Amino acid sequence: MNTKIITNVGIYVTIALGPILLLQVYGIVHAYLFYSLLGGWIVYLIAGAGVALNKKRFYMLTSLLSILVLVLSLSQPEHYLFFSQGKVYAALTFLIGDLLQVIVLAGSFSILASKKDR
Repeated sequence: MNTKIITNVGIYVTIALGPILLLQVYGIVHAYLFYSLLGGWIVYLIAGAGVALNKKRFYMLTSLLSILVLVLSLSQPEHYLFFSQGKVYAALTFLIGDLLQVIVLAGSFSILASKKDR
Protein backbone atom coordinates (compact mmCIF):
# COMPACT_ATOMS: atom_id res chain seq x y z
CA MET A 1 0.00 0.00 0.00
CA ASN A 2 0.93 3.61 -0.51
CA THR A 3 2.59 5.42 2.45
CA LYS A 4 0.22 8.35 2.11
CA ILE A 5 -2.87 6.11 2.28
CA ILE A 6 -1.57 4.27 5.35
CA THR A 7 -0.66 7.55 7.06
CA ASN A 8 -4.03 9.10 6.27
CA VAL A 9 -5.88 6.05 7.58
CA GLY A 10 -3.77 6.26 10.76
CA ILE A 11 -4.72 9.91 11.16
CA TYR A 12 -8.42 9.24 10.58
CA VAL A 13 -8.48 6.25 12.95
CA THR A 14 -6.71 8.35 15.59
CA ILE A 15 -9.43 10.98 15.21
CA ALA A 16 -12.15 8.32 15.41
CA LEU A 17 -10.65 6.84 18.59
CA GLY A 18 -10.41 10.25 20.28
CA PRO A 19 -14.00 10.27 21.55
CA ILE A 20 -13.55 6.74 22.90
CA LEU A 21 -10.55 7.90 24.93
CA LEU A 22 -12.47 10.95 26.11
CA LEU A 23 -15.37 8.78 27.26
CA GLN A 24 -12.98 6.46 29.11
CA VAL A 25 -11.27 9.25 31.03
CA TYR A 26 -14.29 11.48 31.68
CA GLY A 27 -14.92 11.62 35.40
CA ILE A 28 -11.70 9.83 36.41
CA VAL A 29 -9.19 12.56 35.56
CA HIS A 30 -9.03 16.16 36.67
CA ALA A 31 -11.06 18.61 34.59
CA TYR A 32 -7.94 20.39 33.30
CA LEU A 33 -6.58 17.08 31.94
CA PHE A 34 -9.89 16.19 30.32
CA TYR A 35 -10.13 19.58 28.62
CA SER A 36 -6.49 19.35 27.56
CA LEU A 37 -7.24 16.00 25.92
CA LEU A 38 -10.36 17.45 24.30
CA GLY A 39 -8.35 20.41 22.98
CA GLY A 40 -5.69 18.08 21.59
CA TRP A 41 -8.35 16.01 19.87
CA ILE A 42 -9.82 19.16 18.30
CA VAL A 43 -6.38 20.14 16.98
CA TYR A 44 -5.97 16.61 15.60
CA LEU A 45 -9.40 16.97 13.96
CA ILE A 46 -8.26 20.20 12.29
CA ALA A 47 -5.05 18.52 11.12
CA GLY A 48 -7.09 15.63 9.74
CA ALA A 49 -9.27 18.06 7.81
CA GLY A 50 -6.15 19.64 6.32
CA VAL A 51 -4.82 16.21 5.34
CA ALA A 52 -8.19 15.32 3.80
CA LEU A 53 -7.94 18.50 1.71
CA ASN A 54 -4.55 17.22 0.51
CA LYS A 55 -2.59 20.03 2.16
CA LYS A 56 0.93 18.68 2.69
CA ARG A 57 1.81 21.20 5.42
CA PHE A 58 -0.70 19.55 7.78
CA TYR A 59 1.56 16.49 7.93
CA MET A 60 3.98 18.65 9.94
CA LEU A 61 1.18 19.28 12.44
CA THR A 62 0.31 15.56 12.63
CA SER A 63 4.02 14.82 13.20
CA LEU A 64 4.17 17.28 16.09
CA LEU A 65 0.93 15.96 17.56
CA SER A 66 2.15 12.37 17.29
CA ILE A 67 5.38 13.23 19.09
CA LEU A 68 3.45 15.06 21.79
CA VAL A 69 1.04 12.15 22.27
CA LEU A 70 3.86 9.61 22.45
CA VAL A 71 5.92 11.66 24.91
CA LEU A 72 2.94 12.30 27.19
CA SER A 73 1.52 8.79 26.91
CA LEU A 74 4.69 6.73 27.22
CA SER A 75 5.98 8.79 30.15
CA GLN A 76 3.00 7.88 32.35
CA PRO A 77 3.71 4.84 34.56
CA GLU A 78 -0.03 4.48 35.21
CA HIS A 79 -0.55 3.52 31.58
CA TYR A 80 1.61 0.42 31.99
CA LEU A 81 -0.39 -0.64 35.03
CA PHE A 82 -3.49 -1.10 32.86
CA PHE A 83 -2.05 -4.42 31.70
CA SER A 84 -1.29 -5.80 35.17
CA GLN A 85 -4.59 -4.53 36.59
CA GLY A 86 -6.61 -6.27 33.89
CA LYS A 87 -8.07 -3.03 32.51
CA VAL A 88 -8.45 -4.44 29.02
CA TYR A 89 -10.14 -1.49 27.31
CA ALA A 90 -7.76 1.04 28.80
CA ALA A 91 -4.76 -1.13 27.90
CA LEU A 92 -6.02 -1.57 24.32
CA THR A 93 -6.65 2.16 23.96
CA PHE A 94 -3.12 2.87 25.17
CA LEU A 95 -1.53 0.24 22.94
CA ILE A 96 -3.53 0.98 19.78
CA GLY A 97 -3.26 4.74 20.26
CA ASP A 98 0.51 4.70 20.62
CA LEU A 99 0.93 2.27 17.72
CA LEU A 100 -1.16 4.60 15.55
CA GLN A 101 1.03 7.54 16.57
CA VAL A 102 4.17 5.68 15.48
CA ILE A 103 2.53 4.90 12.11
CA VAL A 104 1.38 8.51 11.67
CA LEU A 105 4.78 9.89 12.70
CA ALA A 106 6.77 7.63 10.35
CA GLY A 107 4.35 8.20 7.49
CA SER A 108 4.19 11.95 7.98
CA PHE A 109 7.98 12.22 8.02
CA SER A 110 8.15 10.11 4.87
CA ILE A 111 5.58 12.31 3.11
CA LEU A 112 7.31 15.51 4.21
CA ALA A 113 10.68 14.19 3.06
CA SER A 114 9.45 13.16 -0.36
CA LYS A 115 10.11 15.54 -3.24
CA LYS A 116 6.95 14.49 -5.01
CA ASP A 117 3.91 16.76 -4.49
CA ARG A 118 6.05 19.76 -3.45
